[in-house]
Amino acid sequence: MTTRRSADNFVFISKTCNKDKIFESMSDDQHLRRDVQEILGPDYNLTLSIGVYVIHQPMKNISVMLDYANIAKKTVKGRVGNPIAEYTPEMDQHMELKKKITVGMEAGLLHGEFITCMQPKYSLADEKLIGAEVLVRWKHPELGMLSPLLFIPLFEENGFIEKLDMYIFETTCKMIQKWNKATIDKIPRISVNISRVTLGRRNLVKELKEITEKYEIQTNDMEIEITEGTLERNADRIIKIINDLKSVGFYVSIDDFGSGYSSLSILKDMPADIIKIDKEFLSETFDSQKGKKIINSIIKMSKELKLETVAEGIETREQAEALKAMNCDVAQGYYFARPMHPEEFESMILRSN
Repeated sequence: MTTRRSADNFVFISKTCNKDKIFESMSDDQHLRRDVQEILGPDYNLTLSIGVYVIHQPMKNISVMLDYANIAKKTVKGRVGNPIAEYTPEMDQHMELKKKITVGMEAGLLHGEFITCMQPKYSLADEKLIGAEVLVRWKHPELGMLSPLLFIPLFEENGFIEKLDMYIFETTCKMIQKWNKATIDKIPRISVNISRVTLGRRNLVKELKEITEKYEIQTNDMEIEITEGTLERNADRIIKIINDLKSVGFYVSIDDFGSGYSSLSILKDMPADIIKIDKEFLSETFDSQKGKKIINSIIKMSKELKLETVAEGIETREQAEALKAMNCDVAQGYYFARPMHPEEFESMILRSN
């Protein structure tokens, strides 16, 4: 049975006791679209998010069961491919955490709870400090120090990531200005992440340039990191943005390279300066000869295209030596340095100078 519960919520009720059959029928995208479009009409382009609650024992209040299914649905909203989930009690905790994060994000930005830390980058040829990536943490008043893995995906979903990206970029510029005024020589290039959502911001490049001018910073002292996954959705448009960033002087790097499916096909058309080999890709492939050959091929191809290569997630001397032998340019990871407070990184710059 199919019925409409609210504007964009529909309820499907099945009598079958076989859970696998329920999921199989729910995964039949065409069947579901046909059922819903019989109610709405044929002129709607639908994106489905499906939550399932399996009744293990009778409950008197059907609205409670529907609420459980709705909680499961929210966990897969926006997911690409098979957007279906079954309710579990743990989802209540997950939704409560998401609620606390969402409720506190504006106040967190206002009160300076989002803090930056720096992860140094080193030249593999001589192991000298040559740069750093700005990372963000959230010092939440109730939940404690939160990893970006907890809040960045949610902020990308609700759009708050734009405010956070611009805030982190300006905070970084203030920090570099402070170092300049302290007459610190040879400040290494600092890289800042810009999310796929923020890349769609109107006049983004103009805004970023204006912020650097406000703090009297040269754009070529900064690097903009864009994740490879961004390119899979609208490569032509992102290539234009990269060209615009480069035209005003920013360096551009493709982060998490190797995590997507478009890697090799986009390299030849990519106007970026730097390729950052994804740390998960590195850890998964480095233990086999075949994996090392793949990494070596990426580095060789990047060299031929005059792209600098950065390996993320270096944790051992063995990895560092192997990548050095492959002529990888730069290393970043716990083996060399963990993320640190900006003041600690400032001391590191002074020591390296």
